[in-house]
Amino acid sequence: MNTFALIGVAGYVAPKHLDTIKFIGGKLVATVDPNDNVELLDEFFPESEYFKNLAQFEQYLASNNVDFVCICSPTHLHFEHIQLALKNNCNAICESPMVLSVNELNEIKKLEQQTGKKVYNLLQLRYHPAMKQLKESAADNEESEIELKYHTYRGKWFNKSWKGDKSKSGGVLTSLGYHFFDLLIEVFGKPVNFSVSELTEHTATGLLQLEKAKITFDLRNHVLPDAEIKRELKVCNTKIDLQQTGKDEFRKCYLDILKNKGFTTSIITPVIELLNH
Repeated sequence: MNTFALIGVAGYVAPKHLDTIKFIGGKLVATVDPNDNVELLDEFFPESEYFKNLAQFEQYLASNNVDFVCICSPTHLHFEHIQLALKNNCNAICESPMVLSVNELNEIKKLEQQTGKKVYNLLQLRYHPAMKQLKESAADNEESEIELKYHTYRGKWFNKSWKGDKSKSGGVLTSLGYHFFDLLIEVFGKPVNFSVSELTEHTATGLLQLEKAKITFDLRNHVLPDAEIKRELKVCNTKIDLQQTGKDEFRKCYLDILKNKGFTTSIITPVIELLNH
């Protein structure tokens, strides 16, 4: 049985990890979060150790055999928490974006080599059923014309949270674009050119040229509750359904990680480099 520990267990995305770890037959042995609103643990792993202090959590890792540390903390803390996992002889499974800079990614790669451990990025969109349709389009066309629109709504809490702080989230280009840019790079090839025509606190628009695609993108965090929510991808005027993924895609990420087929630091390098362009 694989053992897991989780950083950020009181956060928004943690329940998906708890559900998935239980589904794959894993054992969650330890969690940490400064927010102690963690009653959900009782539904999945009531015997898991819980720490409010990261130093105590690290002490636990240092004295116990843990296979994977799942990182569900705010994005700007991922680098620190990945280092913590690797230095304590654990592999890491990290939410997206994995890190915010190429320098951080390069440091992680060095630490992987030193420790012999690996860091995997959760990229559930790569398992979306529409992937087959996208790959067929790439095979059928010398260059695909693509329109990407991702408009979502954020309430008043957003600007007061770490997600609304560009230094902590990477800004709208990263927070909304990471998964989509990674997916498109995987299907249509490496970036050739990247230009941003508008970049504000809540909006990012521009053009991404890949080896086999030209993509116009429009990413927006709306602050009005009556704003239209969109998650659209048009390839050569054909709409491809990319609605939010469910449990299956998330579980497939974990299952492939257990087979040593997850998305490693080398795989995500192109999207990290793109967003640091």
